Amino acid sequence: MKILLLSSHSDNNLDLAVLSARNHWEYGARWHYDYMVVREMWDECLKNFPEIFMKLLPFYDAILSLGSDVLFTNFDISAESILQPGDCMVVAKEPSGNSTTINLGVILLCNHPQTFELLKLIDRERQTWLKLRLIAQDWMSQNYNTPLIKNSVRIVPTRVMNSTVDGDNAWKSGDWLVHFYCHKQEEKKALIEKFIKTNLERL
Repeated sequence: MKILLLSSHSDNNLDLAVLSARNHWEYGARWHYDYMVVREMWDECLKNFPEIFMKLLPFYDAILSLGSDVLFTNFDISAESILQPGDCMVVAKEPSGNSTTINLGVILLCNHPQTFELLKLIDRERQTWLKLRLIAQDWMSQNYNTPLIKNSVRIVPTRVMNSTVDGDNAWKSGDWLVHFYCHKQEEKKALIEKFIKTNLERL
């Protein structure tokens, strides 16, 4: 499979991007994935992500999208090993609950006609989900039983592709990756630095 590893950052989280970029590149190199970083103002990136995916996906079999607050921790797990035949979009269950049931911090997208229909739907509803607290993540959770979304989005257990820093779904050795969300920006930098020193420098 031809896979694109797609990350993003903006000026307000450049410190995190500096810490995670090498990790992302090394993981991508391990599996011969293309690696691309989108640098855009965070608000613009959040609004434009369906369009970004629709422009890039025709050139790939799949896109693995993740933020700069995510680190790969098990280089022996490939994106291909997460995918199943017929997948369009794969995301992890959101462990915090609240208003959302899925987490879009890590997304696997497959080049499938139904994936493009899903992205077009998300794009059409942009003005609706931009008013929500967690924007598209909330909107997709609230509308998950819509046939197109339910038939296109496979939700996997949190630790399959979105282990957290703490709580019931906290990262354990052997997990694919760790996502440093639900923390303030200044806290994330310290947490990532500590995690790299404690768990990744020996890799």
